[in-house]
Amino acid sequence: MANFKRPKPIWTIVIGLSIALLGAGCLSNGTGTAKGSGFEFKNINGLLGKEKDEVLEVLKIDPEEDAESGIIGEEEKLIMKEPIEIDGEDAEIAISFYNDILTSAEYVFEDGKTGYEYAKKIKAKADEIYGEPITYPELENRLENLEEFKEEDIGELVSGGPYHESWATEDDENVLKALIGDRKVEDMDPGVYGTDLVLQLAFGDEGQSWVQVRYSAARNPRGEWRISS
Repeated sequence: MANFKRPKPIWTIVIGLSIALLGAGCLSNGTGTAKGSGFEFKNINGLLGKEKDEVLEVLKIDPEEDAESGIIGEEEKLIMKEPIEIDGEDAEIAISFYNDILTSAEYVFEDGKTGYEYAKKIKAKADEIYGEPITYPELENRLENLEEFKEEDIGELVSGGPYHESWATEDDENVLKALIGDRKVEDMDPGVYGTDLVLQLAFGDEGQSWVQVRYSAARNPRGEWRISS
């Protein structure tokens, strides 16, 4: 599979951030409007950790027809060729697989406010599903601390991001093993290793916004702040 050669300018943000974030993380026929609901967080959340064939079937993605594909780090990324409507707004969307399971979905919006508002909606839904975030309380760039979006503050928002929140999910041994990959793990006890849902929001210099939800293998006992593997 070839690497990306000439990505769209809007995706230079995503590719750069994806490379930078891989070390902290896990150790897209038809029109956008027709398929948009499948890519909403409420549906993607249920597909994270699922095998690639199942994800492609559910989302009705033909990798050859619908997406541009490439390898970033150790992940396979599929960038949808056509914008897809998310929460009433068009978004460029990518999904990533690691060890043949879905590990992340990314959304790029043309403006900062749309991405901010969608990230806040994801946070509210994740709070409802998983409870209180387990994000390090003293982290300055928590999404929770970003109380509003102001266009005039875009420069500060770019330098201050990405903004994070994390939640502990129900641990699945097969998903954990896939996320950890070839690294040696002496103890797969869910009390030592667990799966986090990580939400991130970043802004581009030209005003775009980037939202990512992903699964991450993390260690340290459940109930305490945990560092991503």
